[in-house]
Amino acid sequence: MSGAASFPAPILEMQVGNFYEQIVIEQRASVTGSRGPTGSTWSTLATVWAQVKPMSAREAARSGQQEPVTEYTVTTHYRSDVTAAMRITWGSRTLQIIAPPTNPDMRQRFTEIRCRETAD
Repeated sequence: MSGAASFPAPILEMQVGNFYEQIVIEQRASVTGSRGPTGSTWSTLATVWAQVKPMSAREAARSGQQEPVTEYTVTTHYRSDVTAAMRITWGSRTLQIIAPPTNPDMRQRFTEIRCRETAD
């Protein structure tokens, strides 16, 4: 085997044509009323094309009931402005970012974001 660097297969297979899902990356924004801050809401940071892949599904107990939990990996063109404090809206689904986004090939071509589907 030659001394060439090797990367995991998914990175090498990622191409622009795989970004066929439109997602909205959202960040918290403060809401201010006449008496000062009154809470927060979600505002759009960016609307981008992405690849969304389900990674795992299970059931978890919440409020005494079993609820399905699905985790996804969302891949977009490289973005340095996404944090784990944000969320993604994908169609009617809300995905909470559960880990800091990564730059999988270290070449600033793609950003991978691990998410979990939430009920809100």
